[in-house]
Amino acid sequence: MLQILALKHPRLVWKKYGGWLRTVRCDIPSVEVVLSVVRDKFYFNFGAFGKTELHRIITEKQRKKRYLYAEDVA
Repeated sequence: MLQILALKHPRLVWKKYGGWLRTVRCDIPSVEVVLSVVRDKFYFNFGAFGKTELHRIITEKQRKKRYLYAEDVA
């Protein structure tokens, strides 16, 4: 997903990136840069995106139990 964001929206990612890089080597941001933007801009506001398709996909993939094999934990 991070690679898709980097390839489809490189200018937006660079615009939102708040970090510092010594040298920007290409127009396409690295996965680490995209991850930093996602963490800063999306993670803390995740509740506001509760009705989005991305939120639905993520919540469907989350484990429902704290432990994978909850019945095995005593």
